Amino acid sequence: MTGLSSICSRFFLFAAFLLLNPAAGSLLAQEYDVKFYGLDVEVDNTSDYIRGEATILAELPDQPLDVLALDLFEGLEVEEVEVNGTGAGFSHQGDMLHVTLAETAPAGSFLSIRVRYSGNTGGGMVREIDQNWNVPVTYTSTEPFYARDWFPCLLYTSPSPRDRTRSRMPSSA
Repeated sequence: MTGLSSICSRFFLFAAFLLLNPAAGSLLAQEYDVKFYGLDVEVDNTSDYIRGEATILAELPDQPLDVLALDLFEGLEVEEVEVNGTGAGFSHQGDMLHVTLAETAPAGSFLSIRVRYSGNTGGGMVREIDQNWNVPVTYTSTEPFYARDWFPCLLYTSPSPRDRTRSRMPSSA
């Protein structure tokens, strides 16, 4: 294939990819690199409910940015978003969280994004009865596909960022 037919074929393949994977199609999500995730979550092995706070360190390598896109399961409610310690506007539609920065961040800068959220998780947080011990267990099925089901993130990042997770469960669990 050459010429126009090749360009059209590539466009349709790319469009199909975007339809199947809307997060990868967000140009906003491709304008920064995640360097670190800090997660502080409360979960209970008797329900799908989670309450959490995610702190994300992002670098803007190539260009300025005024809106930041994160992946987050639509079943989770965002309570508050801060960027560099200042409250930020946001909208959460579908599985995308768009954060509006108070002012445009210049290329080469770092952003610290803090998101407080809660709600029922998606399929990435799994609860089941352990077959050997007959006790309820909770675990995650995350990177790179289901992380957004239980914390705000940028899916499909490369290279992988560092992370630190602190989780709490009720003492009766």
